[in-house]
Amino acid sequence: PHPKGQWFTQLSTRQETIGIPGEQDRERIYVVTAPVEMLKSTVADAFTWVRDGWDATQRYLADDANQLVTTLHHAGLRLTVTYTAVESLHHGAPQAVTGCDLNADECNNGTSPLGSYPADFVDAVKAEGYGRITSGKNAGRYLAWDPQGGFSLETSAADAGGNALKPFVSAAADDSIPIGAHFTVQGCGTDATTHRPPDAAGCARLTGASWVVGDNTTQPWGSHALNLYVGEETQPDFTTTVAYVINTVNARTSLR
Repeated sequence: PHPKGQWFTQLSTRQETIGIPGEQDRERIYVVTAPVEMLKSTVADAFTWVRDGWDATQRYLADDANQLVTTLHHAGLRLTVTYTAVESLHHGAPQAVTGCDLNADECNNGTSPLGSYPADFVDAVKAEGYGRITSGKNAGRYLAWDPQGGFSLETSAADAGGNALKPFVSAAADDSIPIGAHFTVQGCGTDATTHRPPDAAGCARLTGASWVVGDNTTQPWGSHALNLYVGEETQPDFTTTVAYVINTVNARTSLR
C-alpha cells in the first residue's frame, strides 16, 4: 500500500524489523537516492559527520536480517594506500636514527640511538608510519615515526588505540569520520594524477575487503580522505609495482 519511498523512510528511520506481508515482498529491495540534506532524519545518528556535498543511497537488504545499508559518495573522496616498510627490501646508504627506545615512558623526540638503517627505508617509515626492522639487535621490532613525537621503537605496527594493524581491514580517515566506522569500497575512482581508472585487479583487492576506521590521518577535517592499510611491502619499489597501491579521487564507499 505504500510507495517505495514511504517504505524506505519507515524502514530507515526506525531501523527495526517491520512486518512485510509475504515472503515475496520481504525479498524486495527499496532504494532511494538523494542529497544527504534530504536524508538527515535517516542518517542523523550513525552518520552525523556527513556534511554538504555527499550523496547518499540507502537500500534494504533482501534477507531476513532487515539490514539497512547506506552508500555515501562524494566527488572529492580520496583513497590512498599505506603499508609497513620492510628493511630488507631497501638498500640505501646507512642512516643513524635516534628517538625513543622500546617501552620508554612519555617520550617525545627522544635522543636514544635506535640503530642505523638504509636511508630509503627511513624515508619510507616517515612516509608510511612504520617499518619492520630485519637486521641487527632490533630485528623483528618496528621503527615508528610520528610527525610530533619523532622516531621510536615498537613491538608492532598499531593504530591510535594500540591495536595491531590488520591488512585489508585497518583504515584511517580525517577527523570528520569517526573511529570505529565500518565501510567497504564500492568503486576506486580515478587516479589523482592520470585521471584514469586504476588497475582492475588491484582495485578488486580493495573492493573485496571490509574496512574499519581505527586511526586519524593528518588530513584536515572534511578532506574526505580514506587511507587503507594493505600490510607489509612485498617487493622492491612496492609503491610503483603493486597494482593495489593507489592514490585516487571520486571513489565510492558503503558505510554501515
